[in-house]
Amino acid sequence: FRYPNNQSLSRSGQFLTTEINRVFKDPKKVQFICHSAGGLVFRHYAEINNGLYGNAFFIGTPHKGSDIIKFKFLIDTNEFVIGFGHGGLPKTISDTIPEGRGEIGFDLQPGSLFLSYLDSLKSTQKNYFIFNANYTGMGITDQGGAKNKAILYAVENTILPAVKKILKERAEQIGSPLLKKWALEAITQLVLPDEVKNGDLAVTIESSKIGSTKSVITRYGLNHIDILNDSKVITEIIKKITLAP
Repeated sequence: FRYPNNQSLSRSGQFLTTEINRVFKDPKKVQFICHSAGGLVFRHYAEINNGLYGNAFFIGTPHKGSDIIKFKFLIDTNEFVIGFGHGGLPKTISDTIPEGRGEIGFDLQPGSLFLSYLDSLKSTQKNYFIFNANYTGMGITDQGGAKNKAILYAVENTILPAVKKILKERAEQIGSPLLKKWALEAITQLVLPDEVKNGDLAVTIESSKIGSTKSVITRYGLNHIDILNDSKVITEIIKKITLAP
């Protein structure tokens, strides 16, 4: 199911509900594998519309929202380039966060009405399984996370200050005093979000968790997209589906 990523999550949830009821006679046997905001679309179906399902697997879903959207304007400056992947940090982050434009951007903000309402329902959340990633973290046998952490240190302590200096120089040239003041304040407050430092570049480890769900598997050195092709994640999901009644 491909939801429109520029519409509200509630509208996409209604769309999913309609499609599930149209396609499946017994939704209790359906296994839902949800990536990113797709997990929130599913939760609208299951928790708000009381939709039936077998198991639900959440991969990098921002259950508590994501602040990465505030960071997007920096990406658009094309000034912030370093070796995060072949295309630099901007491309890596852009590739991991296709969502965020249009109505969905408001729903993904931490503390949004949509997320607050989901949290207020106190749903059972039965058969929920969570998979998340820590881009700069390092497991016992992982080296990628250490490399990413070293690059991130350089970004935060060398590249970001240089970019902020360039942006400040440009802001000083703004004709409107009010807009200039707003721009300078925004630049001063610019920091790497926790989604980059303690998550998969789009979702923090904490935001990926939900309620009392104890089945959580964390993968290290991977970003928001890489985790989709991770063999450990794929194997665990297949194992759960195979054991499903």
